[in-house]
Amino acid sequence: MTSKRFALVGLSLAVALLLTAGFVRAAGGGGGSYPDFERLRARVPREPAHFAQAASSEGPTTTFYALDFYTYRDYSLTAALRLTTAHAYFYVDEALSVPDESMAQVGAAFEHLYPVAVGTLGPITQDVDGQARVTVLLLDIRDAYSHDPNATTYVRGYFDPINEYPGYCWSTGCSNGREMIYLDAFPTAYTTTEGARAMAHDLAYLIHWGYDRDEYIWWYEAGAQLVPFLAGYGVETETVEAALRQPSVSLVHPNGTVTNTGLCTLMGLYLHEHFGDAGIRAAVASQGKSVEGVAAAVQTETVALFQGWALANYARAYTSISLPLSVPVEALTVPLAPPVSVQITGSVPGFAARYYRLSAPEEQRWGRLWLGGLQADEAAWVTGEEARFGFRGPLAGGNLHDGLLIVAPAWMPAGISMDVPYTCTAGVPWTANLPLVIRRR
Repeated sequence: MTSKRFALVGLSLAVALLLTAGFVRAAGGGGGSYPDFERLRARVPREPAHFAQAASSEGPTTTFYALDFYTYRDYSLTAALRLTTAHAYFYVDEALSVPDESMAQVGAAFEHLYPVAVGTLGPITQDVDGQARVTVLLLDIRDAYSHDPNATTYVRGYFDPINEYPGYCWSTGCSNGREMIYLDAFPTAYTTTEGARAMAHDLAYLIHWGYDRDEYIWWYEAGAQLVPFLAGYGVETETVEAALRQPSVSLVHPNGTVTNTGLCTLMGLYLHEHFGDAGIRAAVASQGKSVEGVAAAVQTETVALFQGWALANYARAYTSISLPLSVPVEALTVPLAPPVSVQITGSVPGFAARYYRLSAPEEQRWGRLWLGGLQADEAAWVTGEEARFGFRGPLAGGNLHDGLLIVAPAWMPAGISMDVPYTCTAGVPWTANLPLVIRRR
């Protein structure tokens, strides 16, 4: 198995450089996702627990617990302290041979990204070991790639919140009792941008966890994608392209695809461009949840925030990056003479978007435009002159020739299904001067 794994390393590293920190394609390309943080979060004690502060052990070697992502069981390893920097201890599994110059590179990368992470998200608030430094453990993370030479995924790094519970060891896992992140040594190219991105990503999770341990995972991931970008490591083009191709995927319901990662990336960038570091820190520190909590923290309405982001994705209105693709838009002509209607039928999940370009033929004008029958905050209407978010009811004033209809519910429907069905009829009866009607049944 060893020979097969090393035969794949050249291809896997090339592909991994393109993909996200966390679970990624190791060979063959095609996508990746961030770690199953919900499953990691489920490992923490269910009942409130108070433990004595763990004694710090920063000797030459220390025994650590790590997670096997294939069996989902912990195992122990012995690691040596190889490097101490201003903000981190770097331990290396004794089963690995890592040159001193490689350790220096990893340490320098961490010290570069650390002030970016705390400046963007806020300082680390938790301290379970009495140490100001973060522990970074370099190891060959056990994952599907470790157990199966034909596996297509591996883990580049992770933050495990169980380590925030010192002295805890039970069937769900064991704590190392310290603020720490794990960095993969194989096949991850840990001394390159790939490794730096993984450290930035997982440090962001560690910081965010200290402020809100029960947040929606998309918001953790948005910050975890924003930090490596601000540290100069760019965005992963594949994930952003996937998000732009599928804007009808829900932002807030991660399913482990590159599309979800890309959506989180774009939302993080949008928030930072509009509200800066101060806004991001306020939203991270807020105990409000999901898009609603972020919107409240930056003192704006949920619908304006979400549909404004959906509009920015359509208009490619980012200042920090150039979007590589345009979102899909369905163009519809709405006539003023028979036949006089166009029907729009479909469904979209909460906090997702579909786009329709409605145009009158031959430079005709609508006297009024009406969106009726939609629940509040489901749609935005955008013309060359204005944008109305959470729009319902009449638009009067004449000279309405065309516009962009964004069906983007800024809420989640009740029940098991996430989908918001809609049936809109656009048209104007030719016998009367009546409004264009778009209604949902």
